[in-house]
Amino acid sequence: MAQSAERAAVAVLIPLPIFYPPAARGDQGLEIPGEEFDKTAKEITEALQEGAVTWRFPAGDPKGFWWDKGFVDRDVLGLVEFDMEDTPTENRAWVRKDAKDVLLQRFRQKAIYVRFIWPMWRLEVDDEHISE
Repeated sequence: MAQSAERAAVAVLIPLPIFYPPAARGDQGLEIPGEEFDKTAKEITEALQEGAVTWRFPAGDPKGFWWDKGFVDRDVLGLVEFDMEDTPTENRAWVRKDAKDVLLQRFRQKAIYVRFIWPMWRLEVDDEHISE
């Protein structure tokens, strides 16, 4: 998919926990089913018409640390990553709404961190052509 000059592509990274937080309705220490990551990637792919990748790492790697009301807390993390055209009132707004309305509840989190990486250069290679 070619990138137009008017609409820059951004890479979006959403680190998500592998385990439910200890205070999440008695699920202390329970692993979040991999299907929740798959469901998230599928919804992103359908909504933005782009591909998404999920990463689930062995317990212990990587760890995320954050400041929470005077304490340093941590998670063992997975990751959902995807590229999208950076349209603030469409795609970026969809990601913001999905993080708030879906991901907070699905992963039982106080907050969802979303990283937009720009500028980004994409290269797609298949048997017939290379597109930038």
